[in-house]
Amino acid sequence: MGAKEGDIFDAPADARKDQMLVTKSSALIREQKSTPVAFHEVSERYAAALAACGRRLSRERAEDMRDLTSRVLDQFARCARMNLTSATSPSRASSSAAN
Repeated sequence: MGAKEGDIFDAPADARKDQMLVTKSSALIREQKSTPVAFHEVSERYAAALAACGRRLSRERAEDMRDLTSRVLDQFARCARMNLTSATSPSRASSSAAN
């Protein structure tokens, strides 16, 4: 795996370092939004505000934010698929039926 592919594993860690993202996403989660929806809403507002600044560096940061958001949402989706697969696997169903 190359450096670019390995970066996918850094996305959740990068997001956890951003206190604004964590605080505002947590507030939306407490309001009953799902974690992926809350994270997407907050990060998109952040990216849009950066892009609206008009400076090249701000626009680049907005694109970085959108890239990070995409990678984190991909990770959420991957985890959800793994949880769904393990919850519906035949071995799990048969062990539940035996109890």
